[in-house]
Amino acid sequence: MNLAQLTATVETQLLEVFPESQAILQPLSAKSVVDEQLPKALKSVQQSERSSIFEKLRQLRTTPISSISEDELFYLEQQLSDLLGFTLTTETTIGRLPYLVGQIYAEPHHKRNPTTQLTDITMIREAGLRPRRGYLGWQSEEYGVSLPFQELPQWTSAAEPDRKQILNQRVVVINPITERAILASITDVGPAHTQRFQFGGTPALIRSGQFWNPGCTGLAAVFFLESTLPHQKNGPLHLA
Repeated sequence: MNLAQLTATVETQLLEVFPESQAILQPLSAKSVVDEQLPKALKSVQQSERSSIFEKLRQLRTTPISSISEDELFYLEQQLSDLLGFTLTTETTIGRLPYLVGQIYAEPHHKRNPTTQLTDITMIREAGLRPRRGYLGWQSEEYGVSLPFQELPQWTSAAEPDRKQILNQRVVVINPITERAILASITDVGPAHTQRFQFGGTPALIRSGQFWNPGCTGLAAVFFLESTLPHQKNGPLHLA
């Protein structure tokens, strides 16, 4: 006999001996129903909240970050931090990127050294190989992203240690359409011209985030990690 059956049996016996106990038992029975429904209700609220977060990101498509209120930015930072389990921010030490949500394009593979050939690449060879090295030199990051720091007025005047500190930060790149998130390293500064594309992504990042999906049109949101998370590898993240 399970707990529910045992409870029902005890209630029946109590009512037979003490009919006046019905007034007490009815509220308790109603409470048990509420207790069963509560997790379902919470799950529904959580799903609704999650949906509203990604809907908000979709609405901010190519909106300059200067046009997004501080309250909206704080809301997105807090809600996405809760979803991922670690703290995200839109800030860097020299300000915010021009866009929070923009179009990301698929980059070719980065050269790992001056002699790297396409035949040295083992995955997604169809992406091709860059003819030159990136801003950060030779790169071997599987999940990498290019961000337009050159658009920030403070970038050219920033000291080299400050630039390196910023570029050593990792980011979370989010696809608001498929609701996928990728932890990535910054591998380059760019794109050079941001009228069409605001970010660039390595082949593995583009594939894992499903940014290639025609329904997504390359829409991506970028947030910075506040901590280093040394034990968290780059790659797809679980959203709670």
